[in-house]
Amino acid sequence: MQNKNRIMTLLLSIIIICFMGIVLSNMLKEKFDYMRYETSTRTYNKAKVLSIEDQKLELEGSGEYLTGTQALVVQFLSGKEKGKKVEVTNYLTANHNIMAKSGQILIICSDIPENAEGYYTVYNYYRSASVWLIVAVFLALITAIGGLKGLRSSLSLIFTLFMVICFLLPALYRGENPIAAAIISSAISAAVALFLLNGISYNTLFDIMSTTLGVVISGIFFLVISKILIISGYQADESEALLLISQSTGLHIKDVLYAGVLTASLGAVMDLAVSIRASILEIYLMNPKISGKALFLSGMNIGRDMIGTMTNTLILAFAGSSLMTLLVFISYGVQYEQLMSSDYLALEIGQAIAGSAAVALMVPITSFICATGFCVLSGRKQRF
Repeated sequence: MQNKNRIMTLLLSIIIICFMGIVLSNMLKEKFDYMRYETSTRTYNKAKVLSIEDQKLELEGSGEYLTGTQALVVQFLSGKEKGKKVEVTNYLTANHNIMAKSGQILIICSDIPENAEGYYTVYNYYRSASVWLIVAVFLALITAIGGLKGLRSSLSLIFTLFMVICFLLPALYRGENPIAAAIISSAISAAVALFLLNGISYNTLFDIMSTTLGVVISGIFFLVISKILIISGYQADESEALLLISQSTGLHIKDVLYAGVLTASLGAVMDLAVSIRASILEIYLMNPKISGKALFLSGMNIGRDMIGTMTNTLILAFAGSSLMTLLVFISYGVQYEQLMSSDYLALEIGQAIAGSAAVALMVPITSFICATGFCVLSGRKQRF
């Protein structure tokens, strides 16, 4: 039996790797029909600040930041101009406050049109190495604490990000149905993530069934909420830019929001499904003769304790991302009816409530699937 599971695991692993290769290959070969900006003459490369020839800076914002200019001499460390030294004027403002220091590495934007002199500006701090270091530390922390499970969790996280970047985004951009693309992406991500965590087992099957249903329910809730509140992708802040894209690629702006909600709810739904299934399994193993009804009720009791924290997680995640916008609203003196009827609040409430409602419904759904499944596996027919 173990040899059979190992063979199946190996085959599935090969299938996953081949699938990733095909998706990645298609994405790299794909030529998008529309680009909002012409960037063929513009490149962003690393450059080291050799010296600061002159600077005129003043304290602004109650002494919190400096504004003014810096005359820099930088040397490129990458790209076609590697090794070249150029002079760059660094403009510091409240919004673009990149304070250069001698010896520091920055990202320089080089705009070199054909038959014209190049123009160089400071784009930002060089962060690539720091970003990868933070990611590596995070994955190492998960692996160190979780052991083999932690390593599998890291791999599942990488695969989920791969699906979003290499499958979902290109599909949406070229005009595929956003709801179908998001469901497929979420289902495949959940299946692979759960397979990596638990291998081939009935536990994995129950988790996949529960998670997929939860994601679909989240989408249905948002569909209903969007009809009640009369919202769609056209109310999003980025709708004007997306309109230009849709004219060339067929992007379905109206349904992009659904794709976002389905993707955002995947993590919370999967977390709850696995937690409840694991708890019901432990109860079943401790008492194999327990009835299906008792298992179901146990799952419901366990899930009730999780609902509060999980819904708070989703609501607070949306609230945290909205703090700056809400501060701006306060400064504008936004009135109650104005705020409650705004597109912004309707979108935020719709997304938060849809995900939280799905989490709440996951409790009876997962409890029922697991209680029924374990009873069927034991060869007993239990009535609820």
